[in-house]
Amino acid sequence: MFFLQKAGYKNVVGIDLSNESIVIANKMGIKNIEQADMFTFLPSHREKFDMIIASHIIEHLSKQEILALLDLIYDSLKPNGIVLIRTPNATSRAGIARVFMDFTHETGFNPTSLHQVLETCNFSNIMVNGEEPVFFDLKSSARAILWKCLKMYYKIFSLIEIGTGRGIYKFNRIYTPDMYATATKTDTGKNNVTI
Repeated sequence: MFFLQKAGYKNVVGIDLSNESIVIANKMGIKNIEQADMFTFLPSHREKFDMIIASHIIEHLSKQEILALLDLIYDSLKPNGIVLIRTPNATSRAGIARVFMDFTHETGFNPTSLHQVLETCNFSNIMVNGEEPVFFDLKSSARAILWKCLKMYYKIFSLIEIGTGRGIYKFNRIYTPDMYATATKTDTGKNNVTI
């Protein structure tokens, strides 16, 4: 929210369960953030948002709760609205540690399973990407260059360990500890999936 508001976006709304997070956000000057539960907040906001960002939320939910949340997000987006989801990447060596280092994590995702759950909930134009280091100063540039070398090692290791993958087993190899997916709401009708 901080960066969106700093970039000039005016109609930005945020929710968080943690009162501590709200206090920190207010100290940072973030506006329009309130303490609320997404399962009670979203139903009263049908087709209200152009974009919903769910950062490090879905890994804390059961599979049934994830499907319910994605249905609520779908309903809360305007037509052609976009969801952006960030979560640890269970395919990554560092990401799998992130999945299990927090006792409150319930579900782990790899790029394929994240794509699959979004597709199951009728989202389209699904793209899953890693969060690679970026160049912005000398230290970050060194990290980004070293990351490219490490990524090449991971690619070779994966090729030896599991091969190229075929058919439905072919997956998007992302090696970063965190990943994000973007997906679009399209009006093709909902599946209402339950597990």
